Amino acid sequence: IKMLPHSIGYCDLASATRLDIKVADMMQESGVAVKAETSSVEYAMFERGVELDANNQADLTNARGDNAWPITTYSYGIIRTNSHGNRMRLGADCRITRHTALY
Repeated sequence: IKMLPHSIGYCDLASATRLDIKVADMMQESGVAVKAETSSVEYAMFERGVELDANNQADLTNARGDNAWPITTYSYGIIRTNSHGNRMRLGADCRITRHTALY
């Protein structure tokens, strides 16, 4: 997106912020423009609730509030920060966890 002038694409807000990519506002059904920012995602979470499915994801799309980003999803994961008690699987080490955290 950033390398092709005047292009339109999609990426998550964290990546757009990190890469300094310009983002567009979204129009709510009410006609109010909502800015892509952390608080608009939080408003969607507050409105829709966060019930996780079997894949640890929550669908927060179509939040109706004037401050809520209308196409929001949420994923949740747990990463161990230690391996006390030898709870890692046989042959595993911390490299996978480190690479996951860096991702």
